[in-house]
Amino acid sequence: MTTKTHKYYIFTVTGLAVFIFVALGRELFYGLPLDETFAVLSDCSFIAGVLLAGIGGLSFVASRGGYDAFGYAGSLIKSHFVRPSGYKPESFYDYKERKAAERKPWLRESLFVGIGFIAASAVFLVVYFLTAR
Repeated sequence: MTTKTHKYYIFTVTGLAVFIFVALGRELFYGLPLDETFAVLSDCSFIAGVLLAGIGGLSFVASRGGYDAFGYAGSLIKSHFVRPSGYKPESFYDYKERKAAERKPWLRESLFVGIGFIAASAVFLVVYFLTAR
């Protein structure tokens, strides 16, 4: 099994775990009517999908350097309280270049699995509207 496939499995299992926890909270396993069951399934899939797609989206922004300014500001604030003698803070340009060299790729697997859960939620929602009384 490749590492890429392994990541898809990890995010799918994570999404299913979120799905099950939400389903337990919404009392899915206590004999709801058919239309309410599909409404709960839609909610569970949507929540898991939004969480996973959000993680993927945030990691995309982070991989492009979207949060470098916040990290630099935090390091400057911290340097005012804890700084060794002879400390000279690095410039923002140097900070961005150092972070760009250390940057990891984004979690596209999380985004795609999240979109899959959102698509499943849309299917459950359509079935809910078709079975609603």
